[in-house]
Amino acid sequence: MSTEEINAMHSDVLSASPESDEDKARLVDEVKERGNLAFKAKRWEEADVLYSKAIDTAATHALFSNRAMVRINRKQYAAAVLDADECIKLDPQFAKGYYRKATALEKQRQYGPAYDAYTLCLGKTKKGKEHDKIKKQARDNRAAAAAAAAAAAAAAAAQLTALGAARRRTRCTRRCASRCARARSQWTRAPSSGTRLLPLLRQSPPPVLAARRRLRERSGRRRWIPSWRRARMAGI
Repeated sequence: MSTEEINAMHSDVLSASPESDEDKARLVDEVKERGNLAFKAKRWEEADVLYSKAIDTAATHALFSNRAMVRINRKQYAAAVLDADECIKLDPQFAKGYYRKATALEKQRQYGPAYDAYTLCLGKTKKGKEHDKIKKQARDNRAAAAAAAAAAAAAAAAQLTALGAARRRTRCTRRCASRCARARSQWTRAPSSGTRLLPLLRQSPPPVLAARRRLRERSGRRRWIPSWRRARMAGI
């Protein structure tokens, strides 16, 4: 049902603007009754519009609680938390206000605050089936909060480990590059005498190439060897 259809269906109460307190009370009762009927029929948008009209006329903790439940069913969890907070402000002893807030927070996977709200609700609920149900929900949220905290800690540790490994790879790459640079300079450096000689690379095979040849002969097949390993094999 669209908003236009809802406004047309309930135009007699939605367009009303009572002045006296008695007229406001009668209008709130009528709108609340229609909202309850829409709620039972699971017409969430219609119930939201009607409860909002009642709240604008004369807000009560029960109306905020009802609209919070409607918005939870509409998956508007942030708005439901705000309505639950207003309900708690108007009546701090009303257990359903804490329960609505805990439910909305649990739907948002905010298990820690949800556990706190469930705990406050327990303190204002008489012992019985409802009390046992809320107690179980509080335990479940406490376990979920602990699991979420452990997962976050594991993710942070993994991120730090990956960062440390990347830094070690960077340092290793820099060391290997400097070693290879020194090796190249030694291979191509001419003797100190003034005679014209071929580079050392032509006179005799560099130690890295000799080590690579030995490794190839030992393994019986060609294989690629990283520069840092060649330098290490050559003792550079």
